[in-house]
Order: sequence, then C-alpha cells, then structure tokens
Amino acid sequence: MPTILLVRHGQASFGEPVYDRLSEVGRAQATALGAYLREHLPAEPARIITGSLERQTHTAQLAKSAAGWTADVTTDARWNEYDSDCLLSLAGCSDDIISATEFQKRIEVGMRLWATEAQHRSVYREFARAADEALTELAAVPGTSVVFSSAGVISQLATALIDGTVETWVKLCRVAANTGVTTLAAGRQGVNLVSFNQTAHCTGRLLTYR
Repeated sequence: MPTILLVRHGQASFGEPVYDRLSEVGRAQATALGAYLREHLPAEPARIITGSLERQTHTAQLAKSAAGWTADVTTDARWNEYDSDCLLSLAGCSDDIISATEFQKRIEVGMRLWATEAQHRSVYREFARAADEALTELAAVPGTSVVFSSAGVISQLATALIDGTVETWVKLCRVAANTGVTTLAAGRQGVNLVSFNQTAHCTGRLLTYR
C-alpha cells in the first residue's frame, strides 16, 4: 500500500530580510524529524520529494542526513507554497507587518478571498489542482514517499480528503506546525487521511507554528 508522508518545512526566518531560509530552530526541527523517522518508519522511503523553495529543500536535506536515508531527493514545484505576497495584497496590506499574529490574520483574509472571489478563484483552483495532481501520481506507486512542502499545500490536500470547506482549509493551515507530519494511505478506495500534523519529534522550543 502506498504511504505518503507530507512534511511541513522547518521554521523559516519570519521578520528577517529573507524569509525563505531556515532559522536556527528550523534547522534543529529538521534534524529532530530525521532522527525520529529513522526510529519510527518501518523502512526507508522509496522516494523523497521537495518543493523548490529553499526552506523546503533545506529541511529535506537535513532530515535525510539525520535519518541516514539513501534515496535521492527530487524537486517538484507543484509542492511549493501559495504566494503570500499575493494573499496579503488581496487583504489590503503588505508583508511589512509588526507581528506574526497580525500576519496570520491578514493571510487568512487573503486565503478566503483567493478561494471564493470570482476574479481570483481560477488561480486558487490551479494551486489546488497542481497539488492534487502531484499527490495522485505518488498514490499510484508502491512504497513510502516523503514530501517536504508547506502549510498551505498540506492543509489544502487534507481539506480535500475530508470534503472540507474553505474555512476548514484556513483552520487546518492555522495549526500546521513546523515539520509537522501528515500521513496518507492509498488503496483501492483512493487516498485517505490517516493523521494530520503529528509533532512527537518537536518538544519545548522546537514546537513552532511560524
């Protein structure tokens, strides 16, 4: 039975000039994840996939090294995150926001508008379609796949698998932890959500959401 682990990237550099870069905590999270999976996965993954964003690829590299995996890492931009600048613009602001809490509120406004307003919906649907297409391809091959992606993509796929709404997507994305692991299983009845946002490897300061 194909098994797919969707991993959110480690903590990025919020508030820094370059966001798309793992923080010190993000690097520690990725290493802790790899060590945890080395002990708890029944076998090495057959494939390791990552989006093309630096925070995704670096998380994959660190986790692979800590786990001692031998599979090559392949890049697939369909696993990239939504364009946060676009969503903030829809919400009527920029990324020059003073707090992570305010950033999250504005992003959620943008997510709702992106997914529901007629003039933006086609771009949102393409984002969702690309993620679903990438997942469908992995569900057709045997073994375990580990994918390093982002909160918006992972939450979107989880929402679709439970027939959720746009509000479900927003709420799942809100609680997606850095390096949280979502597990999917593919079988005769399609792809099923086994668990969402598992964080047993993150304790103390390593449990973060932004």
